[in-house]
Amino acid sequence: MERKEWTEETTDKKIEETLNREFPLPAQVERAKRAAFEEIRNRVKAAEEKECGRRGKTEEKRRRRKMQLTWTLSTAAAITLFLAVCVANPAVVRSIPILGNLFEELGSSQAYQGDYEEYAEPLKEPEEAETTEKQEQKKKEEGLYTKTSDGVTVTLSEVYCNEAALYLSLLIESEEEFPPVREQDGKPVIDILRSDISFSYREDFQLQGNYLDGRFLNNKTYAGILRLNLEDTKWNGEETDASIQIPENFTMNLNIHEITGHLPENFKGEIPEKAACCERDWKFRGEWDFAVEVTKDNTKTVTKELSLTDENGAGVLSVTKTPFELSLDINDPEARYAAVVLDAEGNPLSPGGFAGTEGEYAIGEHDVSTIYVYVCDALEYMDELKGYYWSDTYEEQKKTKTFRELLDERAIYHQEVLFE
Repeated sequence: MERKEWTEETTDKKIEETLNREFPLPAQVERAKRAAFEEIRNRVKAAEEKECGRRGKTEEKRRRRKMQLTWTLSTAAAITLFLAVCVANPAVVRSIPILGNLFEELGSSQAYQGDYEEYAEPLKEPEEAETTEKQEQKKKEEGLYTKTSDGVTVTLSEVYCNEAALYLSLLIESEEEFPPVREQDGKPVIDILRSDISFSYREDFQLQGNYLDGRFLNNKTYAGILRLNLEDTKWNGEETDASIQIPENFTMNLNIHEITGHLPENFKGEIPEKAACCERDWKFRGEWDFAVEVTKDNTKTVTKELSLTDENGAGVLSVTKTPFELSLDINDPEARYAAVVLDAEGNPLSPGGFAGTEGEYAIGEHDVSTIYVYVCDALEYMDELKGYYWSDTYEEQKKTKTFRELLDERAIYHQEVLFE
């Protein structure tokens, strides 16, 4: 069988397949890889030039054997060099499967869970020429999506935005161990409430930060997702302004001033001085400022108009379904009503996150091919109806009357909604 010539293109392809087989590479490792490629090319080229004058049949066979041996040894040396970079920089190794893949890492554990990786856009630093170690450190502290303040580094990883909400994954790394954190529903309670968030389509309006939904990767690294309800950006100070539309493309400015952890109950230990705050919390203080270009993705987003309003137009106007949430458009200025959503099996949907928002429901594992939307009297629902489903005896009670049947009887308005 005829042997193939080892060309520069063949060499590059073989090495790239070897080094990229298991995972995509972050910028720092990518530079090390490119350096390894260049080293191999230089060695192969030198070997070719040395053998250039020998064209005899016997010499050609020897040349091919030598070239293959040169490629094998060079590849081994380059991979050894590449691995040495990773061993000498464990932070690089940690970042290989994490940065750019936080949604995949956290998606199944989120309150608004789902396959975010199918929709999210990784946030990548712009490509630059080779840099020195000092320049690299400066870039780490001053990159577009990585900021360091007082020993705490915040890196934005991915962004996803639909008509209802914006999701931003981020990594928080501390030079020292994180202080203890209270858990709720098995997750650490950490927030960035002391943040200013503005949008290019409403520069005169600012949102406050929110609680993060995530977990610790180790005692110095936390990975979480920030969810922002974009309907809040339509508030004009008195009511939601329907004339304010969220454009397909916009810029979000995120300025984090404090990262707050909530201490476990009855905690009596000591907190590092820089994180000391008050009796129940600790805080990392600093300035982590970002500007993120966002493209709205309406893939699999469906809005259905509803007829669930009284003579004054108060009630539920519509429902919007995205891959991760259901959102009701509620007009209830006097807080007279309570809206309830049941899935196809008659189970109520719940708000996601530590602090639920009225009219927002996490889909999770619910079957929402069909949903049932109810508008009930607020007092009656809270005092009588809600407890029916959540009572300890519901499993026995539903044999006689299910929660859905109860709401069919007692709700002021209700409507079945089909999603294809």
